[in-house]
Amino acid sequence: MMPAISSIVFRKATIIGCVLLIISAMLFISCGGGTDYAGGGIGGTGVYAGVVSGFGSVWVNGIEFDTTGTDITVNGNSAAQGDLKVGMKVIVIANGTGANTITYESEIKGTIDINGVDTINNKLTVLGQAIFVDSTTVFDGAPDITGLSAGNIVEASGFFDASNNLHATHIEKKSAGGEFEVKGTISNLDITAKTFKITNLTIDYNGVTNQPSIANGSFVKAKGDMQGSTLMATKLSIKDKTPPVSSGNKVELEGIITNFTSQGDFEVNGQKVDASSAQFEHGTSSNLAQNIRVEVEGTINSSGVLIATKVEFKSLSISGSTVKLEGNVEAVDTVNMTVTIFGKTVQITNTTIFKDERNNLSPFTINNIAVNDFLEIGAFVDNSGKIIATKLERENNGNDELKGAVDLKDQANNRLVILGITIDVRSGATFKDINENPVSADTFFTTIDRGDIVEVEGSYDSGTNIFTATKAEIKKLN
Repeated sequence: MMPAISSIVFRKATIIGCVLLIISAMLFISCGGGTDYAGGGIGGTGVYAGVVSGFGSVWVNGIEFDTTGTDITVNGNSAAQGDLKVGMKVIVIANGTGANTITYESEIKGTIDINGVDTINNKLTVLGQAIFVDSTTVFDGAPDITGLSAGNIVEASGFFDASNNLHATHIEKKSAGGEFEVKGTISNLDITAKTFKITNLTIDYNGVTNQPSIANGSFVKAKGDMQGSTLMATKLSIKDKTPPVSSGNKVELEGIITNFTSQGDFEVNGQKVDASSAQFEHGTSSNLAQNIRVEVEGTINSSGVLIATKVEFKSLSISGSTVKLEGNVEAVDTVNMTVTIFGKTVQITNTTIFKDERNNLSPFTINNIAVNDFLEIGAFVDNSGKIIATKLERENNGNDELKGAVDLKDQANNRLVILGITIDVRSGATFKDINENPVSADTFFTTIDRGDIVEVEGSYDSGTNIFTATKAEIKKLN
């Protein structure tokens, strides 16, 4: 599926010392003590924090890791490769491309709140916590956010933004059973009553044995059962967003930029980054900003700062993937790693998430895609105008759909241009405003302008390169 990747050479002494140190720390963590990693935390030589994008062995951050003999842990329990799923955020500790350990730990598991499904803002509220989704989010047990409702139990994995909102890379609908859990930053700590809040959720930790030393601002994970609107915690652990690392350690880290000051001073999931001398892919240094999702790679210096040699943009906006193409494949180029839909060439990268909903094929790669296959692609447009796929799913046939920024509107002829594709809104089409309320064609066209995000549904004619829409909905106004 991916281009060949050069092997990574490590000094034996560094490998032995760092790997033993990390494995010892992780064993200690699994026994219930100490501080562990959160939100894509890093530590040690050959550490890769990112999203599972495919299988053969396991693909993370564009590298296929050999899992022969790998110690795999899922939510604290020993697991097999088959327990991992595309979209899960994991930490890989590797010797070259051989994975020593792969660790997955969800950010939240709980019940969706009353009125907790917000399709307008692409947001779920679970145990009082905001979880944002976009066309990169992988769903299991539901087709998308519309397949979920209040009272459903879900488990979510992803990255926290500067406001401690979770941007989900994977959401799984779960059956009843097991403890609920939540990660977040402590506020309103009452050490006498032994309660605190994570966002709007009250947590009572009287039932926790070996209580850790906590304070307002501590980032923690709490597990327990709900009693009314309170989580009665049975387990509580501090999560270290910036675990100590040694100078010279190799790191590849995917996450969301926070505490942005400049190109040479920002954080990704709590790790300080200096990208002053970095090369940029799918964007430039001017695109660095708070809440932008990136992958950074480099080494740790003596001050614990990640000196980045490369920064790859995973989006150029806080909303993540603002482009969606859902239709039949017109062409596949396995050499240049592209597919064509609606006459547009879509670039596949070595970190594009692959999932096969039609045949449940695993591994599923670009080599398995054929002309006329029906795909849903989440993507963004980079600075050069290329459409960069962040997620690709093969599905059963459905209606053609296109979402993207408006390039041009022609109200007189009921036409739009999105991604260079002419959208002909036929007579009798339905229109919705940004709040999903039905509106007239005149109101729709008067409201939107260049740069606004619109989603249309209908059918595409490759002969005329015209998309005939039967539905049009405003998704975002700039």
